[in-house]
Amino acid sequence: MNCRDILTLQYANQFRLRAGDKGLGNEISWVHFLESVEYIDWLRGSELIITTGLCTGSNPEALCKMAEKLMEKGASGFVVTLNKDLPEIPEKLIAYCNSMDFPLYEAPYSTRIVDVSKSICTSIVHQQKRSDERESLLLELIHGVRLSDKRLQKLNAIGFTSDKTWRLICIQIHFQEKGQKITEPDTPFYHEKLSDDYVIRVKKFIQRFLQRKGRTEILFTEEENIFWLTEELPDSNLSDYLNDALYNVKVSYPGIAIHAGVSGTFSDVKNLRTAVNHAIDTLRMSNQKHEKISVCYYDDMLEFRLFRSVSSSKTLEEMSSRMLKELLLPENSELLTTLTVYLDCDCSAKRTAEAMFLHSNTLHYRIHKIENILHRSLKKNEDLFSVMLAVRMYNYLQNQS
Repeated sequence: MNCRDILTLQYANQFRLRAGDKGLGNEISWVHFLESVEYIDWLRGSELIITTGLCTGSNPEALCKMAEKLMEKGASGFVVTLNKDLPEIPEKLIAYCNSMDFPLYEAPYSTRIVDVSKSICTSIVHQQKRSDERESLLLELIHGVRLSDKRLQKLNAIGFTSDKTWRLICIQIHFQEKGQKITEPDTPFYHEKLSDDYVIRVKKFIQRFLQRKGRTEILFTEEENIFWLTEELPDSNLSDYLNDALYNVKVSYPGIAIHAGVSGTFSDVKNLRTAVNHAIDTLRMSNQKHEKISVCYYDDMLEFRLFRSVSSSKTLEEMSSRMLKELLLPENSELLTTLTVYLDCDCSAKRTAEAMFLHSNTLHYRIHKIENILHRSLKKNEDLFSVMLAVRMYNYLQNQS
């Protein structure tokens, strides 16, 4: 449900849009009746706010201040109900909301707020139910439920059809500090218990971002994964708007690292399960885990796809064991971890030391010891390539197991 949709609903169709038409794609999570600016801090965001101007009257400055605070809190739109104390919406408020692309509606004095609220909230509940059914349908397909004609019809109804080309994006969120939780700026204490639903909150954030970009795409979640099903269009640049979306998430939630794995293209809806596996495997095998934002493509994971083409994992195990030697012993696990991070950091001693919280002398000692065990020099390209390939083989086998 967004600000454009409500104009088609019973009772709410009495509203007159006065400003902010570019923000009509804003999602509405609920309807809230509010008069005083001081209670705006209680909002969670995405609410449609209705006021009669009981506290502000027709004061343009007070109404603009209210609209400004609502925008800061992430409200989706602002409805001003006309009355004898507020006979018309001030031009200053209209100009301000237009400048900020913040939807502003005028409701006639005869409007019964309870009827409007019921109409919009009922529609939101029904849409949420349809969204849950869609998510359940896609998760069933991922987990191998038989694709019957009835299920195929339901998939067609949500726009997921085999006559289009698709990609599956898997997004994962990681906290940069252990035990950290996502909270909104200046969030009251009673919202802390809601921080565990960060996956849902980030998903909704991405949905709102895409709506503002004019894109309606399929997003659903499972455990810590956000799945984004996007149509591959000839004139679209997936990399640009994917990076843009992740960057906006990172700006809004600075305490997280966000990583995305992108599957190859597919058309048959039956291949959704394979695409999900490829996207997750791409994240697992990524060498950008230490970055704050990263996007990795299955199409670019050449060594990973090469490993998968080997019929026997025993062959890969023998090859990696022969190269890594004593590094695979339990007592040398610290050295193997150091080598992995060092390779992931593009052999930068400074970045590796920062990532592992090591003194530079300690790191150089470990690298020297690793080279002695392997009888290889990590400064020689040929040796470095062989060691890197062996580590990738080993990590691939660990992920598979």
